Order: sequence, then C-alpha cells, then structure tokens
Amino acid sequence: MFNILKSLFRSSAVVDPESASKPWLARREWAQARVPCSARGGLWLAWIFAILWNAISSFLWFVIPAEVAKGNYMILIAALFPLVGLGLLWWAISVTLEWRRFGELYLDLDPYPGAIGGQIGGTLELSLSYDTTHAFPLSLSCIHSYMSGSGKNRSRKESIKWQAKGYAYAESSARGTRLNFRFDVPKGLPSSEVPQGSYYLWRLVIKADLPGVDLHRQFELPVFPTAERSRYQREDSAAHPLALEQRDALIESVLDLRQVHGGVELYYPMWRNAGMKLGWMLFGLIFGGAGIGMWYTDAPRFMAIIFTGIGLLACVFCLYGLLNSLRIRLDQQGLWTQRRLLGMIVHKQHYPRAQIKHLQLHKSYSAQSGSEYTEVFALKALATDGKKITVGESLKGRATAVQALDAISLLSGYPAVTDAAKSK
Repeated sequence: MFNILKSLFRSSAVVDPESASKPWLARREWAQARVPCSARGGLWLAWIFAILWNAISSFLWFVIPAEVAKGNYMILIAALFPLVGLGLLWWAISVTLEWRRFGELYLDLDPYPGAIGGQIGGTLELSLSYDTTHAFPLSLSCIHSYMSGSGKNRSRKESIKWQAKGYAYAESSARGTRLNFRFDVPKGLPSSEVPQGSYYLWRLVIKADLPGVDLHRQFELPVFPTAERSRYQREDSAAHPLALEQRDALIESVLDLRQVHGGVELYYPMWRNAGMKLGWMLFGLIFGGAGIGMWYTDAPRFMAIIFTGIGLLACVFCLYGLLNSLRIRLDQQGLWTQRRLLGMIVHKQHYPRAQIKHLQLHKSYSAQSGSEYTEVFALKALATDGKKITVGESLKGRATAVQALDAISLLSGYPAVTDAAKSK
C-alpha cells in the first residue's frame, strides 16, 4: 500500500527533444544537476498511511476488552494491529519534526548525471551549525523495483542489485554545513529507468544522529553509463576514516581470525549473532504459544498445527544457531572444517589444497530498514567438485566482505575472486 501511495507523488515525465541521447532529461526533477529529496512526498505518505491504518484498526481497542472478558484470549493477537498504528503515528510525527528542522534539501550532482563505470558524487547544504563531532553515514544502492503476486495480491517489491556505503565529508559553509561525497561505480550495472511495472532505480540515503531531531533523507538519482568522473569531489566516501574504522570493527566482531604456520585459522564460537537469533526465537515462541492455545479453543486444527509447527521449527533452528561452533583452517595442505554442537563434533570435512579453486564472495541476504538496505555476505571456498564451503559469514556490506576476503586470501595464500560472474 505504501508503494502504491508513493507512486502518486512521483513527478511526471516531460518531453524533451534531447531525451533520446540524454534519457535523464525525460524526468522533470532530473533536468538539471540539482536533485530534490523525496521528503515532502514522504511526509504526506507518512500521515496518510498512519491515519488510514489507525482508522481501520481503532475499533479493536473496543472489541478486545469485551472478548477477553468472555475468555477469548486469542483476540490478543489482534492487538498487534492497533499497536502498529501507534508506531505509524509516531513515525509520522518524527518525519514532520525532521521536515520542520531541515526543510527541502537539494543535492548538487558532480558528475551530472551519476556515471556507471565512473563516479557518483555531489554536495548537500544543511542549515546546521558545523560540528566536527557530527557524522553523516551514506548508502548508495542500485535497486530493482518490481510487482510480485497476482490479482488482488499484487504488491511492489524491491531487491538490491549493488550497494556502496561510506560517510560524507563535512565542512563549514555560509549556510552552516556542507556535505561532500563520492563513490566509484563499476561497469555493467543497470541505468535509472522510468517507473513502471519493473524498473531499476538508484537511491542515495543519508542519515545522521544529531542532538534533538535526527537527519534522514533519500534522493532518487539519475545514473547512466557515461563513465564520467567527478570534477571537484576528490575524497572517496567508502574510504572515509569512519568507514574504515567501522569495517574493521565489523570484521573483528564476526571473524576470530589468527595466522598459523602456513595459513590462517578462523573460529566462530557459540552465541554468535545472539541478538538476531534470540529475536527469531521470541517470534517462534509467540507463534508456537499461539498454536498451543488454539488446541484449547474452537480454532481449526490445521491452523493450530501450522502455528505450532512454525514456532517449533523457528525455535529449533535458533537453538542450533546459538549452540553450535565452527572452526576452519586454511593452509597449504588444504581446508579443514569442524562444527561442534555443545562441544561435541557433529560434522567435519577436509579438502586437499589441489581441490580448492579459490575463495569468493556469496551474498546471503539483504536486510531492509525502511528505504535502506544492508547486504550481508558469506565467504566461500569453491572446490573443484563445485561444492562451496563456508569460510566466513554474517559480513555486513560489500566493502566489509571484500576487505575480509582480501585479508584471508593474503594470510592463507588462496586466490580470491570478488566478481561472482567470474567465479563460475
């Protein structure tokens, strides 16, 4: 529903005789190097969505107490809907406060348009007193937007094609604070397209935790295969000191890596990524508890079986994830892996050096938070029989994964391939 409403606020295309050779001119908001943010449309959407949701679900505040009084405790599950409504209302208020503080923002692109096979960069002026302690994280994403499902169940989905993360370089300006950024963009990625059933878009998201009201804006950019480079932006946002520090911290939190004679050893202890797994376990307990409760009500038995089964499976998988450890050794003799559950060996394998072709990146999944995405990667060793053996896991961000891959390759002596297309 949110994406359907969002499409109502998109600027219409304009007819321009240069559009054939310069397709970015087909969009009114891209007719010049100054690109507006989508905050105004997002503000309206936040309030429309919050009001509609609360209008539809508010009656449950009156129904739930009466049903509980009758002994129907399963109705408490429906309380999630009005609670979500309160969250949406808070979201709308937060967006409004952010708009009042920063107003309309415009991004000046350099080069214009953003260049596939070249660079994407620019500047952003903020009415914010310059402070060296402020940090401005950025994420640049190439996203595939498409329709999923059929009939009344059709909905718009997004999947990430490519992403780069870093920090803007801040400096004092007449208005307050000027942000400068630049990312290198590889060849072969899709261009920006006109919104339709299935299309690609390029989104820049900037966030900053600030005293009072935080900054959170996004820009949809014109990006095409011009291979142009920035004229004035000399600093790479992906190589910002804060970005390097963050990647080092992420690698250290995920990889317990040490050099051994002739190679490298990695250890993944029990209780790794405990927060996420405990969250899913809570989900499993709620689902399973609801299913068990259904056995004592008039609910259909197949619903009780489904809820109980999903809850049980979620708890079992999370427990296994929390209670297993993995030790990996890569040296000139080969690859050894040993997985333990509560200290007991449950699986081990060995591949001689001649049977390992190279190390490579493997995208595990993408996590979404609002309009922002985070790619999560695993590192795999590709064997000559086609099997992929996990060497590293839970690496957030492509740059972090590449840095970890390079480190393991350097210490172990195994070649690394970062381009998935070349690894086949």
